[in-house]
Amino acid sequence: MNGISKKNKNTKSELNRQSNFELMRIVSMFMIVLYHFIHHGNLVEKSNGSVKVILVFIQALLFVHVNSFVLLCGYFQCKNKFKMSKFFKLYNQVWFYRAIITTILVFLGIVTFTKIDFIKKISYIYYGEYWFITMYFILYLCSPMLNIVINNINKKQHLKIIILLLLIFSLLPTFTIQAFYNNAQGFSITNFVLLYFIGAYLRLYPIDKSTIFSNFTKNFRKYFFLGVYVFLGFVMCMENLLGNLFICYGGIIGEVGKIMYTSAGAYDNPIIIVQSVCYFLFFYYMSFRSRIINKISLLVFGIYLIHDYTYSRDIMLDIFGINKLKNIRSDIILNVFLFSIIVMVVCGLIEYIRQLIFKFIYNRKFSYKLRDKFHKFVESFGLNVSW
Repeated sequence: MNGISKKNKNTKSELNRQSNFELMRIVSMFMIVLYHFIHHGNLVEKSNGSVKVILVFIQALLFVHVNSFVLLCGYFQCKNKFKMSKFFKLYNQVWFYRAIITTILVFLGIVTFTKIDFIKKISYIYYGEYWFITMYFILYLCSPMLNIVINNINKKQHLKIIILLLLIFSLLPTFTIQAFYNNAQGFSITNFVLLYFIGAYLRLYPIDKSTIFSNFTKNFRKYFFLGVYVFLGFVMCMENLLGNLFICYGGIIGEVGKIMYTSAGAYDNPIIIVQSVCYFLFFYYMSFRSRIINKISLLVFGIYLIHDYTYSRDIMLDIFGINKLKNIRSDIILNVFLFSIIVMVVCGLIEYIRQLIFKFIYNRKFSYKLRDKFHKFVESFGLNVSW
């Protein structure tokens, strides 16, 4: 009976998840894989003319990928309780892939480490990879405190906080090339906190109720935000190309060029933040249920962990011959899209197998006993933990 009820519960949970946002997770992960091919393969630097312009434009459309995941976190977590089990589930997944991939590569002789470096690489607590995961974990640990603030202020106060955070962590760092405050171009917890507040605002104060959009149909709003997202991608493309051109002039124009070129791919760029919100709202206005989409979305975290581990990424670039390319032709762009789909499928299958193995272990009696002992140990310190 327990097995049947658990199965029904899982099925109900899958159906209750919003497929529009699950599709957004899948698309955003594809963007990350595609971006890593372009960025780590130095394709823009190896291209010229119209091919370079196309690649820069594609990149400009992809920069929303990281911000979109953080917006989703703020959107959902502002109404959810912090669960330690979720934290450990994600952390164990990170550790598993670090340990397994590193061990396999060492065994095959593809990479070599000293004993100390090997222990560091497979350590449960050591982090030298996955900057996004590190920031995401910190944000999740801070979410209960952030939610206290969010749930005890009104709409006007919430908006003021977002404007203040935008000024300090987006506008000023962008226009001073990180000199006023070094926000690491958005690779930072401060940028994640800003996006968390924006995501929470979109959840608590739906844009449907705003006077500006209340007179338009849902379909119009959806394609309006899609249009703005693409248009801002074009703006970012021009910012990159013109910024690179202006730098050559020196003087004031050169300084403006530095600001434009440096911020063109920064996650804390105000234009990219607005573009990320428009991208989010495009999916927000979708409305459908799909068990297949919901199941595939469960694989995206594993896809990220497998393909973006430093050594996996280098091997991936070698297998597809990206590192050997010197002059990028237009047909290479189509190939890179195909390579990204292949990586998504292969890594997704690996993650699916891992989930089956972990699910089998999780449901064994010894696993229940170990978790129970661990919960009692933690709670013995007087901690009231939501598992």
